[in-house]
Amino acid sequence: MIDLKLKKINDARKFLFVNLCLEVRVKGVNHGIAALVPLLRKKNYSVEILNLNEKVSISDFIKKIEFSSPSILGFSFTSHQLKSFRYYSKALKSYKNILILAGGIHPTLDPEGTFRDSPIDGICIGEGERPLAELLERIDNKRSILDIKGFQWRFGNKIIFNYCADYVMDINSLPFPDYTLYDKKDVVRDYSVDRSLYYDKSQIRKFIEVMISRGCPYDCNYCCNQSLRKLYRNEKGYFRLPAIEWSINFLKNLREHFPETEYIEFIDDLLLANKNWFLEWVKKYKKEIQLPYRICARFELIDEQILNGLKESGCSRLMFGLESGDEELRSKLLNRHCSNETIIDKCRLIRKYGIPIMTLNIIGFPFEKRQQMLKTLDLNKKIKPEFGTCFFFRPYLGTKLYDVCEERGLLLDNVMYEVTSNYTRPLIKIEDISIKEAINIQKRFAFYFYYRTFLYRCREFLSKQQGIKKVLIIIVIGKLILKGAKLYIVDYFGKKY
Repeated sequence: MIDLKLKKINDARKFLFVNLCLEVRVKGVNHGIAALVPLLRKKNYSVEILNLNEKVSISDFIKKIEFSSPSILGFSFTSHQLKSFRYYSKALKSYKNILILAGGIHPTLDPEGTFRDSPIDGICIGEGERPLAELLERIDNKRSILDIKGFQWRFGNKIIFNYCADYVMDINSLPFPDYTLYDKKDVVRDYSVDRSLYYDKSQIRKFIEVMISRGCPYDCNYCCNQSLRKLYRNEKGYFRLPAIEWSINFLKNLREHFPETEYIEFIDDLLLANKNWFLEWVKKYKKEIQLPYRICARFELIDEQILNGLKESGCSRLMFGLESGDEELRSKLLNRHCSNETIIDKCRLIRKYGIPIMTLNIIGFPFEKRQQMLKTLDLNKKIKPEFGTCFFFRPYLGTKLYDVCEERGLLLDNVMYEVTSNYTRPLIKIEDISIKEAINIQKRFAFYFYYRTFLYRCREFLSKQQGIKKVLIIIVIGKLILKGAKLYIVDYFGKKY
């Protein structure tokens, strides 16, 4: 037993991660947890992950914890999982011999609220490699853990605050993230037929999500990166790319462990932010990985060289945060400075290379009017993306738009707590239209994107058909399109569909 001046913990040298991904649209692995697993193993800790994709009862949750019997337990979650964190963490109040921690984006941005919401002992602020290594070393040496940079602690009736530890500048010095503790079905997943409209089920590919960079070089007013960057003593260099060789070897390592992988989704904020690095990277990727992939981009970074590299290396989808179709709102409120004309021109250039486009759109911003929401839909109609989605704005703590919402009395704390998905309803007070009208506008986006993806999949399918079969299929598809157009007209005039 080790007296840490905080609580006595058992000496099992076992670390249990609880990954909360309930009641959210995006499920799967937690990349932050995967990055910490090798560190724990190096310190001779046994590591397990309790991956909660579906809700379980408190009694079943407790059984799982007791069966694992960890000495340290760590929750990792975002603001979307706050409701689940409150629910499950309170069940651990009586466990005095387990050091209970929280980490991830939400605890980092709101440590005071996280302590208030649960009986946990400590919170890891920011990236976890350095704070966690220091914690384990101090436990081994039976030293106080209360002044570790990157951790904040509940000590009696007080909260002990420590500054954020510096992030690791050199990603190449870190071991590859380890996904092998997750169920294989959570790591390598099938594209959803509904999501991607694959009518030929034989074409469904098994994909894996990957993140190889850290941070983002931009400063959008609605993004958590704006808040996370400010935590560190030195913001310079917050956006980090690994050496090309490191990233390629990491991808090879993943393929060795998960050989069934057929497709890669890079969920990095912006891999192509450094043009020289990216152009060299795609050459290596084409030669040594040879898997189709999709990637996030920004319109203003797109040019012929980038597109040629993307096309040659197997990029099958470009995802853009279009956010709003209103130039003034996008520039002044969101700090996104790219004109509609530039967006249209860049999409025209992308068409030349035949790479499908996906747009990410947001409605329900502070002070946004109905016409501004519809401008976003109109801009999508001009650029004609093959894929798209539209969700409601959520104010993340620490961002400039959160502060705006707080100052103007637009926050809806009860809604923010209860509604875990950004697709459900407006999450702040909206003044120009009713909640029902806002939801109907979102439905129009959904219908439009479904229609665009349907056409894209039809073109894909028809390109493989010949003769009379192709003619009959065209007739059937034509009827479906006419029916869809009728539904769209009904919706346009505000009626239910």
